[in-house]
Amino acid sequence: IIHCVGSRDKNYHEYCSRVCCMYSLKYAHLIEEKIGAEVYQMYIDMRCFGKAYEEFYKRLSKEGVNFIRGKAAEVTDRAINEDEEGKLIVCGEDTLLSKTIRVPVDMVILATALEPRADAAEVAKLFGITKSADGFFLERHPKLDPVATSTAGIFVVGCAQGPKDIPDTVAQAS
Repeated sequence: IIHCVGSRDKNYHEYCSRVCCMYSLKYAHLIEEKIGAEVYQMYIDMRCFGKAYEEFYKRLSKEGVNFIRGKAAEVTDRAINEDEEGKLIVCGEDTLLSKTIRVPVDMVILATALEPRADAAEVAKLFGITKSADGFFLERHPKLDPVATSTAGIFVVGCAQGPKDIPDTVAQAS
């Protein structure tokens, strides 16, 4: 599982998508539990910000999920030895060990950036609302009016406003 694909990167989206780490941990847990596969997670930083999220991360580490701190540079099928034949190879750097690595795997899961809808500019123009530099809809005031927009009667919540997980979206919509 490769984290932060297209996010936290000045060439694509500089923002953190906020939900990828926990979804990736959940996928790792389910994959290991259901099929007994050995799971690797390649991450920049593990961002486990919710209640009991950090504990879930630590539990997976104890249960055998392999965590590699670093950024994947390439996924290839070019084998350089017998162990890599017929596999995908994730190439990158393990920043904790300060060395480049090659990890042969059967499947790669990409934790991609959450993005605004492709038609967000058209919707903003239609309703007379503003967008952030990242393309998400802006609220009138983050503290004093967090769901109202600059147009009276138009409200914005959830991922239309920026990356959020389901509990945050439900709480905001309430």
